[in-house]
Amino acid sequence: MAAVLVSGLMIISVVGYGTQSSNVPDDEYVLKIGEPVGGLCHAPLQIAMENGSIDEEGIKWERVDFGSGDIQAALGAGSIDCGFGLVGKFVHPIENGLNMVMTAGMHTGCTKILVAGDSGIESIEDLKGKTIAVSSLAGSEAVTAKRALAAAGIDVSAGSSEVEFVIYNVADQPAALINNAVDAIATPDLVATSAESE
Repeated sequence: MAAVLVSGLMIISVVGYGTQSSNVPDDEYVLKIGEPVGGLCHAPLQIAMENGSIDEEGIKWERVDFGSGDIQAALGAGSIDCGFGLVGKFVHPIENGLNMVMTAGMHTGCTKILVAGDSGIESIEDLKGKTIAVSSLAGSEAVTAKRALAAAGIDVSAGSSEVEFVIYNVADQPAALINNAVDAIATPDLVATSAESE
């Protein structure tokens, strides 16, 4: 059994700029929507695509599968106009000039920091000196964890961090936690919820 220490934020929708030429007449414009991949948070857009809600609004659109790449890269490259993403993964790209806007609400619960139920770790403060698995050092899960740790007074700066972050594939993180390879995992749903219930 796992204990949840933190839940992170999910952006419902983001829009990039510059995908199509501004010379395209409105009646010929086609909105390129990044294909949602697997998360329950993506259900509203998936339902709107499938049940015709977007068409009812008079919007010409196409679904774009941008593969295993990140949405911020797809927005920056202009291959999509909009899509979904976790807040944390947009921090660095926005700082580096990604031209985008958040167009809809946010909610919590999509990213969680989990520890083993018998670990003795009961708060964020207890993670000082511990090892946390993340899928990327600049990803949403790492940013969520660093914000929670910093708010608890734990140094997470690059040169003198009081917590060690290690990279694990998201699918491998629950096993790393169970096998005591790490003290905690910062991971997205559905992996987080499955790990928590198992």
